[in-house]
Amino acid sequence: LAAGNVALTATASITDGDNDTASDSETIDISGAFSFDDDTPTINVAATSATMPALTTQDADTIGTAFDTDSGSFTALFSVTPDMG
Repeated sequence: LAAGNVALTATASITDGDNDTASDSETIDISGAFSFDDDTPTINVAATSATMPALTTQDADTIGTAFDTDSGSFTALFSVTPDMG
């Protein structure tokens, strides 16, 4: 932690036999005694050699407000290797 964030104070008081008292205190900055070790996560995304799917629609089915759809999965094209640190 940066200096000045954590202070520790010790205080002592004493009373003698005829009730005279004295006290004192001292404060020290202990911010430097604290650290947080954070293993930052990493991730690696790589392209694979998988075959890309073909998506095909028919032009004749998309005239005016008509539409045509096709679907496929592209997930095999990538590999993901996460490391939480």
